[in-house]
Amino acid sequence: MLVPRTAMDGDSSGAQTIRFQNYCHLLGISFLIWDHLITLDEEWHFLWCRTKSTSTYWFFALRYGALAANIPVLVFSFITLPYKVGSHYTLAHQVFMLVTQLVVSAIMILRVYALYTRNKRVLGWLLGIATCFTAITVWSLQQGQEGFPITVFSGCHLGIIQSASYHLAISWACLFAFDSIIFGLTIYNAYQTRRHMGHVNMPIHRLIVRDGAMYFGAMALANLTNIITFLVRVSSPLSSRVDLFTQIQVGGIGIPGSLATFATCMSVTCMTRLMLNLHQRAEYGVLSVVNMDNFQGELDAVASADQSLADTSPILPL
Repeated sequence: MLVPRTAMDGDSSGAQTIRFQNYCHLLGISFLIWDHLITLDEEWHFLWCRTKSTSTYWFFALRYGALAANIPVLVFSFITLPYKVGSHYTLAHQVFMLVTQLVVSAIMILRVYALYTRNKRVLGWLLGIATCFTAITVWSLQQGQEGFPITVFSGCHLGIIQSASYHLAISWACLFAFDSIIFGLTIYNAYQTRRHMGHVNMPIHRLIVRDGAMYFGAMALANLTNIITFLVRVSSPLSSRVDLFTQIQVGGIGIPGSLATFATCMSVTCMTRLMLNLHQRAEYGVLSVVNMDNFQGELDAVASADQSLADTSPILPL
């Protein structure tokens, strides 16, 4: 649905909304680039200078793929494109975010698979759940493409009708549900490990940090905040000028998906941080497996370290 230019000229509320969305994009991408720069030294020493493993290639695909996919966002947020080109760009951006989140999810599956000592049943369940959620996500993205160009303000921006907003929320809800499952499995593993330790005094929070649950929880919260932007509608002069049944989801600071780029960049940052810390202490990185027979020695090392975010026990190659 198109909004006449005369209906939007001079609308300060609309300008503030677009500006807010641009700031959200800049915040997420700036955070991603900043974290990349401050961890370049660790990346060079623990990944580039060592023998490459499967975990290493997953890291490179995630970090540099996400960086390349987000550079166009910085450009097209301030450059106006024709509607047809802009709609293709928006679809491509959604696809890139989907692919990025799929890579993140694959790495999380590998990490939980390793935490559960290569349990095939756990791997099978996670792959099955991920497949179902991916199918639902693809369907919801196809249903959420009804939009209109916002041509008054600079940049490539598309508004979406309310029904499309709800469909897009479904895709992010699937991602949040999967992150929550991973978070729950990691917490459960930490408690099981705590019980297995018996007399060894090891605070549960150290196990949670070591196994990555802290990162998984942060990723889930970031995705949850983006879901809220699709569901919470803020009244605006823009939305009052269209038909009641196709109310535009633009107004105040409630533009749908305004935190999508931020949530994706947060997921990438958390996952690359976890992988860097794992590679710092284990050759196999995210695929490292704890040897429970020598767990006492690992816990002593973890307790004495300044940062305890990876396994330090002998590694079982996969």
